[in-house]
Parts: sequence; C-alpha cells; structure tokens
Amino acid sequence: MMNYKKYILCFLVLVLVFSSMCTEKQQSLHKIRIGNHVYAFTSNILESINVSVNEPKKIKELIDNANRVDVVFNASDEDNKYFAVVGFNIVSKLQTYYTSLGWAKDFKGIPMENATFQYTTILLKGPTTGATNMSVELTNDKIIIVQGTSFEEMEKAGDKLALVVLGINEIAIK
Repeated sequence: MMNYKKYILCFLVLVLVFSSMCTEKQQSLHKIRIGNHVYAFTSNILESINVSVNEPKKIKELIDNANRVDVVFNASDEDNKYFAVVGFNIVSKLQTYYTSLGWAKDFKGIPMENATFQYTTILLKGPTTGATNMSVELTNDKIIIVQGTSFEEMEKAGDKLALVVLGINEIAIK
C-alpha cells in the first residue's frame, strides 16, 4: 500500500513539473529600433498595437504634413497628471522621429480653454474628462482624439498614436 502512494506522489510531481514547463509566458516588448533610433514605450507594444484606431493612414498623413501640432487637454485635478505623462511620451517620440527625418515640427501643449483648433490637434481625454473607451480617433480633418478610461489605457492609446505615426502596423516576434 505504501509503494502505491509513492508512485502517485511521483506521478503528481512529474505532472506539475511538466505542466509548469508548458505554460506560455506573456511576452513583453517596450523598445523598438527604427534606423539609428531606439524608441522606448511605457506600455507593452504588443498590447498597444491592438488599440483601436479608425484612420491610421490619414492620421499619419495629417501629422506628417503639419508644421504645428497642438496637444490639447481638458484640465482636471485627476487627469492632469495623466496628460503630463502621456503628452510628454507622445511628443518626445514624435519629435525624435521627425528630427531624424530632418523635418521641423512645433508641438505645443495647450489647455482646452486656450485651444483654437486651427492647427492639427491631438486631444487627450481621460477618465474624468470625457473618455468613453481606449482608442485613437480622427474626428474631422484636424482633430485626433487619444483617450482611455484609466491611466494604463491612456498610455496604451498614446503609444498607439506614436506607433501609427512611426508607420508600425504590426509586430512580428520571432
């Protein structure tokens, strides 16, 4: 009777060992290289690439052709800290990208009450300032809404906008 218990115990240990070896590890990617530049992303690029975007080609073309891009936010005590991080991350990646191409772009952070919407505009929406989902949306000829209902969603949406402008539509992992 004692040998029987030992065999069962050994069998269970082997099953646990082999099953732990078979579990799929969640991949994470936070940096990509384009030419001589490495772009660091806050969120996992493998997750950000899947954020909904309605007009990726038009958004890239719009920002490519703009001399000035306003980053507009509706100030709130809660969302301001999100906007500071997400806005900085977007602008730093795009500035680096356009500088590497030899293109001059003027990015300006503007509170909603001072926005004119006469230039290409990236409008940030957060959990307390009107975000209804996690997405990047071109709403008319000049306004791109980057929104998320949490800080993590806003980061992913901001990273998705950067990926769109960098021309990255998919990621293939070896």
